[in-house]
Amino acid sequence: IKDVISYDNSVSTVADSGFNGEWYPEPYSLFTAEDLPIKVKEDVKNALDAAVELWGNFGPMEYWIVGTDSSAALKLESAYCNQRVAQQDQTDQECKEEQERRRSNGNNYFEFYLQISLDAIKEDEPRSSTGVNGKRGQGFAWILGSAPWGLMDRTFRNGEWTPRGDSNTPLHEYWHVINFAHISNLSPDTGKPTSGMPASKQGPVWFTEGSAVYMASFGLATLTASGKLPRNFYGNFWNHWQHMREAMNEGMKSKAQYPNSDLGDYDYETGREAAYRLGAWGIAYLLNKVNNQNALLDIMLPNLEDLGWEGAFQLTFGLSSSEFYSEFEEFLNLPIEEQVKILPTIEGSY
Repeated sequence: IKDVISYDNSVSTVADSGFNGEWYPEPYSLFTAEDLPIKVKEDVKNALDAAVELWGNFGPMEYWIVGTDSSAALKLESAYCNQRVAQQDQTDQECKEEQERRRSNGNNYFEFYLQISLDAIKEDEPRSSTGVNGKRGQGFAWILGSAPWGLMDRTFRNGEWTPRGDSNTPLHEYWHVINFAHISNLSPDTGKPTSGMPASKQGPVWFTEGSAVYMASFGLATLTASGKLPRNFYGNFWNHWQHMREAMNEGMKSKAQYPNSDLGDYDYETGREAAYRLGAWGIAYLLNKVNNQNALLDIMLPNLEDLGWEGAFQLTFGLSSSEFYSEFEEFLNLPIEEQVKILPTIEGSY
């Protein structure tokens, strides 16, 4: 698979390979800091492999995980520059200068995620963060994250944080890669690669994040119930229903802070938790409405580039986003026991 070509009496590339909605021919790359237990790399690899089998291979994707040791983080940063040279994205000097420039400006990615891990240990609070950090302009999707506490072995901190042995984060971030792989990385004005995405194609935050929350939870439940991924340390499958119940609870708490708002009003600044958590329920509602848990991958995402987000939404779900927001507000007024009835049954997962 190379580039998508458009024919209109002339030949023009409309998307780099990896941003044309097609499966990518090469596997993803996974890099972890040397201070992390080998189990972390093994578990993330198993999760990503299962996600690729479930949803298809999209990319090119690089997944990097920082640990808790500063020297190991520096070595990982050096490995990143080696990777850029190998991929012919940057020279070694260009990459190192970028890292130092970011360091002097206080926004070096590797230091940022290292600090999240260090602060978590200092404050005895096992929080973490992972995100897709752009690089579309260089032709790949870059995921970078802090130490994933849920995947650490049970001897970590003498077992004080009792990791569960499962995490939906790899599937969540990979879903973002899948979503963005269906939006061209070429500027419509210059025809050159760009890191940005038109809002008219990317859509609102509730969709971007809500779809990742929902699909990761549903996907992980499906994969653990089928035996494609193992049960957690407690011998349990991923409980999609319980995860969604918790999402509704947290989402409604956030919504209460913004009276007279609906799902379309939330973003990363306003009602962030509502965007993520109620966004996941919005996806659940829509997929149930069309009785197709694969509607995003089968219909909506493949039409983002040609129809835009709103057009693809209407094609997939048979109503406008404004009409959906009104319907969804009524759904949110139902008791939770009624709401969970729209969730699919995953045999063996509850």
